Amino acid sequence: MNQSKLLAYTFAFSTSLFVAGCGDSSNQDDTALMGDLQVAVTDAEEDFLTYRIELESIQLKKANGSLVEVLPLQSEIDFVQYQELSELFAVLSVPAGEYQSVILGLDYSEADIVIQDEEGASYEAAIQDANGNAITQIDVELNLNEGNSINISPFKTAQLTLDLDLAASNTIESFEPPLVTVEPFMVGSTELDIDREHRLRGLLESVDLATNTIDMKLIPMRLRRGTFGDFNFHVDDNTLYEIDGVEYTSEEGLSLLAEQAEETPLIAFGGPSEEGEQRYLATQVLAGNSVPWAEQDVLKGIITARSDSSISIQGAVVETGDQAAHFQTEVTLAVTEDTVVTGYRLGDASIANLSVGQRILALGEFNADNNEFDSSQGHVRMKLNAIVGEVVQASPLELDLSHINKRPIDLFDFSGTGLDAANDASPEQYEINSSTLDISAIEEDEWMQVRGYPS
Repeated sequence: MNQSKLLAYTFAFSTSLFVAGCGDSSNQDDTALMGDLQVAVTDAEEDFLTYRIELESIQLKKANGSLVEVLPLQSEIDFVQYQELSELFAVLSVPAGEYQSVILGLDYSEADIVIQDEEGASYEAAIQDANGNAITQIDVELNLNEGNSINISPFKTAQLTLDLDLAASNTIESFEPPLVTVEPFMVGSTELDIDREHRLRGLLESVDLATNTIDMKLIPMRLRRGTFGDFNFHVDDNTLYEIDGVEYTSEEGLSLLAEQAEETPLIAFGGPSEEGEQRYLATQVLAGNSVPWAEQDVLKGIITARSDSSISIQGAVVETGDQAAHFQTEVTLAVTEDTVVTGYRLGDASIANLSVGQRILALGEFNADNNEFDSSQGHVRMKLNAIVGEVVQASPLELDLSHINKRPIDLFDFSGTGLDAANDASPEQYEINSSTLDISAIEEDEWMQVRGYPS
């Protein structure tokens, strides 16, 4: 059977969906021919700490009004968890033809939306439409401009990015009472951001050592079931691996991955290496117990204070088993010397590396009675961080911090970050180890963002 491809990704500084496929099918509208659809999600506006809703449907619409559903299973999505990446959502068969609009079905009936004010205080917000009415289901339609319709034809690929802009779609009316007006706004473009990191999540199918390729069954977000299609991606000598909490590089990691059982949980980060290229190259691969799956609870958040083995996590999201993720203003994370700590850009790591300002993902057991997350025998993965501040000294570089990972600096307690109190980190003169980066053009009083890890 002839096949055509429709690829879908998400990217941009708002919540996005990306659809791809290329070629001219103006003379072809044969629904017997099928293509593929890939869907992904990404980040949200910084005023939101959680923006969890249900994505009920994604439909493509032809000029004659006929609709094609391309979402195999509705999914709970917390858009704030995709601030740094886009997630590949599905690869599905889609009838060939010309599609002139895309419709997203969003369910707000059980939405969990948490907002923060300028001081970083959090509020669980009620939602309303522009007329002040309660919101349940909303359909958001993007009519594609003439000449920019999605043309699906055999063996060809097109591209369409759908951007459901949270900043433009939501207005915070007040914090007391916390209230958000929702007016979904979606735009589209025909480009894929090759500089943005993408995520694949699902189950391992096979590894081909000769071609450096991996086949997986996609199961996105936090889902444990559903037919979302298969995907093949490449690795190379620079790909890094983490398997069952142990880090590996290049050939060693791929060989060990080839020994894993079929349907081992798998996550890959990467993207197309060049604009328009269909070859997906993974830069990082997680497998086995390194993937948050059904056996362990999951904690995501930012370290705001630490006292020995007791760590305060602010803006936390806790995922327990197959239950819905839920927001917690603050959770205490417990670690011991037995806690496995990983972070690709640091190499060997331990609990000593878990410092104030660090964004983490922890695996372990959550106790709702005392709001404690126990990773004493679990695993903590350090994630890349972003700080924003004003330059107070150019060389060596120091910043007067305003935000860490989009949270106001007043939320952070730097006690204990130095050898003694006199040497604790100072947010007013936060030192930056610029290593080999060229910082010669940086001047005092400039505002800048720096990405890295606190130490």
